[in-house]
Amino acid sequence: MSSKEAKAALKEAREAVKNKKFSDAIKLCNKVLKEQSDNYMALLLLGASYQDSDKKEAATYLRRAVSCTTEPPIVALQGLVGCADDTELPDVCEKLLTLTPDKFADLHAKLFGVAARGMLGKALRLLEREATDAGCEEARRASAFEYLGKLVAQYTELEITEPALVWASNVQRQCECTINIGKCVTFQVGTVLEREIRNDGDVYQHDKFNRYLKLLHREKRYDRLAAIAAAMHERFPNDIYPLEWICKLYSERIVPEETLSTVLTHSLEHYFDRALAIAPKSPTVLLARGKLLYEAGKLSEAERYLRRANEIQPLWSACMTLLAEIYFRQKAYGLAENLYRNMKVQSRNYAIALMQDESEEKLREANRCFATLYETDRSVELLFHWCKTSLLLGEHDAAEQRMGELEPTEIEPDQLDYLRALRAKMAGNVEQAIEILSRHPASSICLLELSLVLDGVEGRRDDSFLAALKATKLDPNNAACFYRLGKLYQQQGDALRARKCLEKSVHLSPAARNAVILLSGLYRRYNEWDANAALLSTTFSLCSGAAWAQLLLGLHHLGRQEYDEAIGAFRTVLRYEVNNPTAWEGLADAYLGRGSYSSAMKLFEKITERDPDNPYPLLQLANIKNIGVVMKSSLGLPALGPAEDALSPVPPMFRGSVMHSFRL
Repeated sequence: MSSKEAKAALKEAREAVKNKKFSDAIKLCNKVLKEQSDNYMALLLLGASYQDSDKKEAATYLRRAVSCTTEPPIVALQGLVGCADDTELPDVCEKLLTLTPDKFADLHAKLFGVAARGMLGKALRLLEREATDAGCEEARRASAFEYLGKLVAQYTELEITEPALVWASNVQRQCECTINIGKCVTFQVGTVLEREIRNDGDVYQHDKFNRYLKLLHREKRYDRLAAIAAAMHERFPNDIYPLEWICKLYSERIVPEETLSTVLTHSLEHYFDRALAIAPKSPTVLLARGKLLYEAGKLSEAERYLRRANEIQPLWSACMTLLAEIYFRQKAYGLAENLYRNMKVQSRNYAIALMQDESEEKLREANRCFATLYETDRSVELLFHWCKTSLLLGEHDAAEQRMGELEPTEIEPDQLDYLRALRAKMAGNVEQAIEILSRHPASSICLLELSLVLDGVEGRRDDSFLAALKATKLDPNNAACFYRLGKLYQQQGDALRARKCLEKSVHLSPAARNAVILLSGLYRRYNEWDANAALLSTTFSLCSGAAWAQLLLGLHHLGRQEYDEAIGAFRTVLRYEVNNPTAWEGLADAYLGRGSYSSAMKLFEKITERDPDNPYPLLQLANIKNIGVVMKSSLGLPALGPAEDALSPVPPMFRGSVMHSFRL
């Protein structure tokens, strides 16, 4: 076939394709290809002929057409767009985006279709490149971003599998443009979601904000997270979600406060106040507010917010750590110790809090903590309290060693003299202790110890009182000072002042055992049962495991003849301290008072087995047997006369129980 004949055949084939006579066109093109296997036009027309009937065959001819020409194969590639499969289509679109850039909208749509059908890889890369190419016109970039946004919305897993797509943190940005959201919130366009959240008319804008904040947190772009959270707050001012992110970034020290102040458009206080108004019971918000107050030195206000947060979300370490620090600084050592124990933290503060209890068990635990901490902490504070612990335990050699380490340090003179005086006191040199402590009339710690020393000296009770009074004035937030003053007032018979001082002491340190016991005794003496019950219940709730407070509460209920409540309280004590003899006796007495004689007898017998030398359970067992005899003889009450006569052999304390049994 000559060249002229080939041209005529191709012309005829072109007309056949136009008239949709595809079989005629195929025959004509095949004749040409027999002579010219690389004829571009013949291959192109064959591809067009098979386009509707066999796309696979059409793609085969169009590929041959692309490969056999030196000119840009625009028409062949455009034909391939309609018949290539999803694995090949992105490459075809990539070539056409270069050859026909004005057709970007259709090509972007094709790429989106490929990705939407699950072939994400190459299609995503091309759309991402189109969106971030500084050489592309704005409309072309916007088109690519639009389709990327649809894909991000369709495939939420892209936030994990394709973070570089969702934001170009690992892609070199050639486009530097800015947008504004809300009030002067400016940030760089470099991500799909960041562009998507600009659209205030998008019904999914709120959801996209939420997803973007989570993504920023997962990728640890915390400064950006703060900025976007502030932007979301401006757009949705009644939504707590962005405000809780700001609270979290601050309270958990993820972003330094000085950095937040430059990123956010308002002060931290503004955001926290707004968050409290929207969600007053959010622990995240309460923690942030409490921390802000703590940093400002407002410990009492901070404590209030942090306690609420801890009640709503118990055992939250971020909250407990800050709350324990506040209690420690307020010298509420019992509460601080309880929190440190729950957090399983062995710190200097924990050891000091243990030491302040001054019971032998906790002194020994504090001693072990100090010994462990000493390997990495040789501070004056640790050495001072460790030395005091050793003195209280009677370990004089260890105390001397610690004191020897302290003397060349920059320890305050009153602290060193306090230890020397305590050493003299423990050795029985009372006069020497008084002389040393008297050197520091402006030191609360020395004056408080001086009051204790003088209390044991005959004729110096007034001096002891004055020393305690001065110590309290010097340190008005020290619970130990008010406890000491309250105890002295009680010794003087001034119950009103004693009560006020003890209530102040308990207010400052609710877990102070000695102050609570003394105040509870005052309440019972003056029949202030409601105040006593509230005191003991509050103490137990604040200090989980304070069995001594629950024991006092049980005795309170027993004294009020509230036997069921007493039984519950004593059982609680025994869950914490199974060997507490007072709790066992109280439980048995409560059963006896309620008229449950069988249970009472079993308990008293058990107490006798545990402690054969204790006469109390034997006496009570005899009383129960006596009650049984009286009850049997009382079956003939009408013949014996009035019930009072029949009950005359019964001790007065048990007559009510017997009458109760008769009524049953």
